[in-house]
Amino acid sequence: MSFGIALIEVNIYRLEEGVFYSQLICNNGGKDISIDARTSDAIALALRFKCPIYTTEEILSKSGIVIDIVSDDKEYFKNKDKIKTEKKKPTQISDEFKDTESDLLEHLLDEAIKNEEYERASRIRDEINKRKKS
Repeated sequence: MSFGIALIEVNIYRLEEGVFYSQLICNNGGKDISIDARTSDAIALALRFKCPIYTTEEILSKSGIVIDIVSDDKEYFKNKDKIKTEKKKPTQISDEFKDTESDLLEHLLDEAIKNEEYERASRIRDEINKRKKS
């Protein structure tokens, strides 16, 4: 708003050879101004400034994806607020490495990290930390 221009909407108006063409519809306080923009930039600006994004039925029919919501998804959307507020139960440290010698645990941790097995590495790290506390 430093220049006295407000972004009103984004209009994706053409699809040609897989390329979308877009316009920013802005208002300078007196009149609407149309500015051509890359669609990726136009969408980013629309999201940033919380303004609507419009397109035509023709573009949607050419490129749109229809997602069928199955009954499980409907239940999820119906209960998503309830799901968000539920507290997750703390997970217990795995007993997977409880009988492994400490020196070997350090070696296994190094190997897991080297092989980008981060979940395994975190379980090994948890076992090492558990032993240090004891």
